[in-house]
Amino acid sequence: MGESFRRTAAGRSGLRTDPKQRTLLYSVALDTVGTGVFLPLSLLFFLNVQHMSAAAAGTAVTVGSLLSFLVIPPAGRLVQLIGPKRCLMLSNALSVIGYGSYFFASTGLRVIGAAFIVMAADRLYGAAWPSAVARVASKDRLPQWFSFINFLKTTCLGLGAVASTGLLAALGPGGLKLALGANCLSSLAAGALVLRTRVPDGYEGRVGRDSHDERRDARDSPDGRRVGRDGPEGSEGSDRSDGQEKPRPARSRSRSTFGSALRDMPFMALVTSQTMLSVAWLIPTVAFPVYLVHELGLPAYWPAAVVATRYAVIACVQLPLGARLAGWTRGRVLLVAIAVVEAAVLVTLAIPLVPGAAQGFVAAAATALLAVAEAASKPTAAAAAVALAPDRDEGPYMAVFQLTWTVSYAVGPAVIGWGLGNAVGMWCALGACVLVSGAVQALVTRRAPAPAPA
Repeated sequence: MGESFRRTAAGRSGLRTDPKQRTLLYSVALDTVGTGVFLPLSLLFFLNVQHMSAAAAGTAVTVGSLLSFLVIPPAGRLVQLIGPKRCLMLSNALSVIGYGSYFFASTGLRVIGAAFIVMAADRLYGAAWPSAVARVASKDRLPQWFSFINFLKTTCLGLGAVASTGLLAALGPGGLKLALGANCLSSLAAGALVLRTRVPDGYEGRVGRDSHDERRDARDSPDGRRVGRDGPEGSEGSDRSDGQEKPRPARSRSRSTFGSALRDMPFMALVTSQTMLSVAWLIPTVAFPVYLVHELGLPAYWPAAVVATRYAVIACVQLPLGARLAGWTRGRVLLVAIAVVEAAVLVTLAIPLVPGAAQGFVAAAATALLAVAEAASKPTAAAAAVALAPDRDEGPYMAVFQLTWTVSYAVGPAVIGWGLGNAVGMWCALGACVLVSGAVQALVTRRAPAPAPA
């Protein structure tokens, strides 16, 4: 049944993989289900098992998460040194150690240490995972890969969340330890699956037209399609086709660094735009649960309903939407997605203006719009980031690119918690962030060389 599901989903996405590459997808699915089982219960674990206060546990986890930002520069360098496959395995091992430490984290300092290890593993994963995909997929197939992976992660997170709810209902507080143990085992098994995956690790150097010294001659366009002497990626001049390596010219002498990624203006424009946009992804999962119940007085089931709406919409539309957008340029996809997000924020502003019986449904409609935009934007932005990065030397670039979601998830909950005292002002501020995202993306798309048709 699982194999049949995989074949159907992969077929709908246009994704073709060999058996060695499929294990990479199985690894993602297994790891994400484990995360989905424990993540909704993580705060309850510290409250009921370790007997900490919500404020103390939340603060400690936040501090550990913020400290993990120090890992981002060395994470990119580590991908260069040992390759993305070994970094993925190391990330899984660190996750097992970090989550395993939760069993003994009964004080604030211990929680900070354990949370730091968990989030450091996540930072390394954020640098290694897109690099691994770039090694096994041709650049013209990257949107399909990232679209399928987004579908896979969302579906598995949803299944894990359902399992966690059943676990807590059946076993009560005793289910919390079981959920944490299951998460540790899933990370361990996912790392073992990565070991069986074929991911090229070696740095082959960049072709001459892509070296740092010659990037003026062949600049990756900010909408994610490369335009250079050899034509767009996926044409006859590209280095790869369907993951099969072709002979490469001589090596370049320079390698990318964390600093070179920060100095790459088209790449940083993409990072800036997506970071500003990512605050909107917190609306269904962070803002609505508090806003709908505590500010609008809606029944307690509505937060679960809007989160379920998000999972369901992404799972249903991700693959057909990715196929539908295959003929669009990446710049166009990103701009349309940003416009849909802005529309969702406007719908959110209108929630208090409708009758109370309809407010939950309006919130669900805003969530559905955000989910569609997320399904279009995230895979496209990831593919654009990989296309802008140096070929087979993506580590430092991907380490920086993960800021597009880590920043908002680190500071967003605190900002939203503070802003809910003035909900209208907070929605307007979020809308302003989305407008800035659109302005940056529109600017770089207009300045980009004319992309080849998809």
